Amino acid sequence: MFRNDRATIKRLVETKTAGEWSSVPTCIYSNIPCHLAVRTLNDVAQSDSIGEIVLDFQLFVDTIKKYDLQINDIAEVTTAQGQKFTLYVGEGFIYPLTSQYQLKRDKIV
Repeated sequence: MFRNDRATIKRLVETKTAGEWSSVPTCIYSNIPCHLAVRTLNDVAQSDSIGEIVLDFQLFVDTIKKYDLQINDIAEVTTAQGQKFTLYVGEGFIYPLTSQYQLKRDKIV
């Protein structure tokens, strides 16, 4: 599988500034070679007022690099065509050559 896309992974880290705790996105990995797969899960989810297209995002990275992606990490992916996506990392599946992660547009609760 080609790895023409690039990802930056950020994680919210608790920091104390001026006596107050806050969550700050901290870069964990940058410029990771990856592949972002996007597919439509349904034709069009139609309600009374609007139609919605539901997309499924999957991120593929090399297992041999031992990237430690965790649920709710922020993945900023730039495709080979220059499209930019900011997504949240979900469940991961580790295989001998490739690690596959589900990505969502919204934070996973």
